[in-house]
Parts: sequence; structure tokens; C-alpha cells
Amino acid sequence: MKLNDVTRRSALADFLPSAVVASAGAGTAADPIFSIIENHRELSARYEEAVCISGDLEPGPEFDAAGKVTGRRSEDLIDHADLLISSEPATIAGIIALTRYVSSLDEWQTPAGLDWHQALLITLADALDKIGAQRLIPCDRLVGSRAPASGAA
Repeated sequence: MKLNDVTRRSALADFLPSAVVASAGAGTAADPIFSIIENHRELSARYEEAVCISGDLEPGPEFDAAGKVTGRRSEDLIDHADLLISSEPATIAGIIALTRYVSSLDEWQTPAGLDWHQALLITLADALDKIGAQRLIPCDRLVGSRAPASGAA
């Protein structure tokens, strides 16, 4: 099966636990990381296709033209790889999908530079912080809380 033939749901099935996939339909619309991952997959397939075409050609004008196409597709892929690792997922399902997807990448699909792993970890930590903050309930709203009532000394 070619990467272009893969649907979002079937691709998610490869990378997420089934319970998350079942509930991901609503989350994918709310989390742009799924479309960023899908775009990266498509750019990877387009680059790989260009490399295969270039590899089948003999040196000459067609080879040179194919090399230019391959170079542009490589630049597009690397630029998108930078976007991929710097985009914060908005949901836990998005964090899981991004983590699993990035762990499956070959070196040629990753950002140029040695410290992209650290940048990705910072992106994931920031996303977890934001998701966690959205779920927190202030102490004074908890049932049975020992927090002082407002205005108490």
C-alpha cells in the first residue's frame, strides 16, 4: 500500500491504541497536529517518489531536471519536518500520535540539525502543560476543599 492511499483513520490505527483511535474522530478536527502529520507523510512519499525516479535515470538533462525536483521536494520535507516538531498538539491523542509518528521516521524525514530531539521534547512538554492546565480545577471550587473562603484572613 502506498502512503498516498492511506486514509487518516487507517494511518492512526497504525500509531494509536484502538481506544484512542475510536475517540479520535472528534479530536482530529480540534487538533491540527493530525493534519500536520498527514502532510508530512505526503511530503515524504513525494520525496521518496522523486528519489526513485532520479535513481532510474542515466546522467543527462532528464537526470538533472529530476535532481532539481528531488532537491525542491527535499527542502519542502525538511521545512515541514521543522513545523512538525515545533507544533504543539492540542489533545492527548495528538501527543500520542505525534510521538509515535516521529519515532517511526527515518533520518531523511527529520529536521536538519542535531538538536531537533530536544526541541520536540520541549514542544511535547509545553503541550502537556497546556492540556493539564485546562483540566485543573481551582482549589476553592473543589467539594470538601479546605481552601479558605474568599475574604477570609
